[in-house]
Parts: sequence; structure tokens; C-alpha cells
Amino acid sequence: MIGDGHRARSTMPAVHVPTTLLASPDFLMVTAASRGYWIALLGFCARAENGGRVAGAAKWAEAQWAIVLGSGGSRAVVDVLATEGLCEWSSGTLIVSGYPTDAERVYRAQRSGGRKGAAERWSGGPPKTRDKMRSDRMGSDPIRLTPTGSPIRSPIRSPTGSPTDTAAPEREPSVAHGQDDAPAGVAKGVAKGVAKGGHVRTHGTSAPATKVVMS
Repeated sequence: MIGDGHRARSTMPAVHVPTTLLASPDFLMVTAASRGYWIALLGFCARAENGGRVAGAAKWAEAQWAIVLGSGGSRAVVDVLATEGLCEWSSGTLIVSGYPTDAERVYRAQRSGGRKGAAERWSGGPPKTRDKMRSDRMGSDPIRLTPTGSPIRSPIRSPTGSPTDTAAPEREPSVAHGQDDAPAGVAKGVAKGVAKGGHVRTHGTSAPATKVVMS
């Protein structure tokens, strides 16, 4: 169908024609009109990416040829191009001479690679790449914290295969001297030492108690 050349997708942006072909007698010895129609055929094949082969073109109506070739285009014009060597018929398929099939193949490969790369970027990369990135961020042995702030590492298995607890023991908060929340036994000992005027032993050191005089 003629509509194949106008599909809403990325197509070849240019037709690569060798300069040697443009300087050849086969191209220069034909009329200017024939050269123009031939270029129009090249452009249509590039948009359709059909490899320079227009399948079913022998059954096209005159209106279809006018759309593809432009003003004055017809089946008769194509038959003239065939006699001039700019195209040929093969079982109802029109083969356009000089079409750059290699350039089309390269463009198809580049487009396919671009789509694949874009899909991987939007999805975060291939599965193996995503897993590696996640592992790099977390580390092989991530450290977690308990509600009190103590670090806990993941269990490490012993040579026999049983898990070994490597959690760091939680440290009990120390009690500062003189705070209101000191244990009752400590408070009583301090009070007793002060009352007797003796010494109060705190954490292995002896300090004179303060004598309280009541008037």
C-alpha cells in the first residue's frame, strides 16, 4: 500500500546516493524529468524502508503514481524510467536502481539500539545491572540500628552452616552523680555518710562528706 511510506514513526532521514552514480552516464544521459522522478522514487522507498523494492506496484492506480512521483507522475513515466535503466520490473514489483540498501540496514540497526538503550534507562537498566547497583549502595553486610542506637549486623553463618549472632550487646546508660533519677540505694548511702560526717565512696574513690549543720 502507498500508505506504508507515510507511517508515523522514525524513518530514514536522508537518501545516501553515491556521487559516482550521479556522475555516471546512466544518470546524466537521461532527461531532467526522468532524473527527478527517479529521485522521487528513492525518497519514497527510503520513507517506506522497503529496500528499494515496491511490492505490488504493478497494480497501482494512476492516482497513486501521481502521489509518489509528484506532478505529471504516472505508470507511463515509470515504464520510461525502466527503459532508461533507472528502475526495473520483477513479477509486479518495482525495483529502484541505485537504492542504498546498506545505508538502510545500518539505520535500522542504530534505531533498534537506540530504542533498547532508552528502554533500559527508563527502567533502571538490565536486571543484573540494577541488582549490582542496589548491592553497591547497601553493601554486602548492611548495618542496622536498634531503637537505642546500637549497631546490629546481619547474622554470619558458622563453618557448620548454623547462624552466629553477631549483634553488638546493648550498653546500659550510665547514671550521672547527683541526678534525681539515681538509684535509691545510692541516695541512701550518700545521705548516711553526710549525716555521720564520714567519707562517701563513689566508684572506688573516697571523698569527704559535707557536714550539714542545722540551726
